[in-house]
Amino acid sequence: MQVIGIKRAVKHSPNHINNDATIFQMVADLLKERGAVLTTYHEHEFLKSEHKTDTFKDTRLIFSMSRNPEVLSRLQSIQKTYGQQIAMLNSPDGIEHCFRSNITRILLNSNIATAPSLIIPTQGYDRKDLQKLDQGHGLWLKRGDFHAIIKEDVVFAGNPEEATELLAAFKARNIAEVVASSHLAGDLIKFYGVSGTDFFHWLYPYEKGHYKYKEFEAINGETKHFKFNQSALRALADKTAVAAQVPIYGGDAVIDASGNIAIIDFNDWPSFAPCRKQAAAAIYQLLTQAIDSATQKQTTSLFQPKTAFNQSTNGQKAVPASTARTATVVAMQEHADRNKQRPKPVHNNKAADK
Repeated sequence: MQVIGIKRAVKHSPNHINNDATIFQMVADLLKERGAVLTTYHEHEFLKSEHKTDTFKDTRLIFSMSRNPEVLSRLQSIQKTYGQQIAMLNSPDGIEHCFRSNITRILLNSNIATAPSLIIPTQGYDRKDLQKLDQGHGLWLKRGDFHAIIKEDVVFAGNPEEATELLAAFKARNIAEVVASSHLAGDLIKFYGVSGTDFFHWLYPYEKGHYKYKEFEAINGETKHFKFNQSALRALADKTAVAAQVPIYGGDAVIDASGNIAIIDFNDWPSFAPCRKQAAAAIYQLLTQAIDSATQKQTTSLFQPKTAFNQSTNGQKAVPASTARTATVVAMQEHADRNKQRPKPVHNNKAADK
């Protein structure tokens, strides 16, 4: 059983370089203990390696933390060639879905509670849009084409006039669009999950010291521990995971004084720093399930016909032999099928985080 792992580049791990490397290695070690023949790559090594037609014929799993668009494109090509015979977690499409503009569209189009948001160009925008989003509490501007790589990729504007100046700064950095969102008053929480397992963890980041930029604490305000339904939080997080096709995930949410929950950020494979031991075990569980499923599909393609008869129709209807999937994969695929008309995910080959 051959497995490939691809690490995340340092520049895509702002303030989480060691944490990202640690969770990757913990999962890799668990797979090796199971007996996997594991090859790990840094992003540049994977891109430089020679991949011939039969290179991946014995590979059953590629697990990747990479967000590099070139790596994602290479993985999509492999996926097109081998289909479900190689499991990919997170999938390259799912990782692209978490680029800021893309995940914002998914949240809005899927009717998932989130902050009022607009994707606006950094040139030629309507200032009335900024005024609509201000709502007296200010607004956030976040680069749209990727994740946050540097501090200036996520900024707070106290009013539309400040937002105009900040948009000019984004434009000067050749960032074509940003996600502009209303600031939501309430308790900020971080959450982490692995679909298809029992693992889910949440915390108040400023109380536990798990945050990227401490200065945002003054903007978000003191944590007041508003009561909320924790099961509803997980259900909302899982719904987002299905919509984004990202089973290994993390994110941020705001709980208001009435206990309402809004997802304001969602990421593929975070560092899981406050809960990495439990997270690593859950990720390992998910990956081994994916390996078993991919192995079964490979066996089916080798030793069974491509179609099998549906016995309930007396053999009159041919259906794919590989239709048996886990509930999580089925849900993700069905959601993808329903949303084929969604705008194509942003590719930025110049941008190569949590």
